[in-house]
Amino acid sequence: MTKHWRRWAVKAFRIGVGLTFTAIALLNVLGLAPSEVVTRLDSLIYDIRLKASTAEVELDPRILIVDIDEFSLGELGRWPWSRDVMSQLVTRLHDDLGAAVISFDIVFAEAQATDSMDTLDLIAQAKPELASQLGQVQSLVKSTFDRDAQFA
Repeated sequence: MTKHWRRWAVKAFRIGVGLTFTAIALLNVLGLAPSEVVTRLDSLIYDIRLKASTAEVELDPRILIVDIDEFSLGELGRWPWSRDVMSQLVTRLHDDLGAAVISFDIVFAEAQATDSMDTLDLIAQAKPELASQLGQVQSLVKSTFDRDAQFA
């Protein structure tokens, strides 16, 4: 009887441990008892699964990811770069390297401010009598220095 008792005790222990972990995980998922240990364990398992699933995938040599690194920041200055720099990057990727598709993981939410246009606007506001003469200059400056249009 002792052997059967031990087997039953071991099975009961395993079931108890399994149910305890299941209850902790369920309470964590439901948000009733958040646990940092469960969250970290979940993240670890997710990372392992992600690495295992991507390890089998052969990368397409036609796809190239261009990353903005510390060297580039040192050469071109702090981020965000002006639209003319981004325009030069697109031109180089397309013309020199033959890129057929270029995608950005960046939001260009606002138009780039142009100092020359801002200055002309201030002059036009301060000297309304020059507005007609400045109109021609503004259109010339806008077409020449509109970095957003060049980038687009």
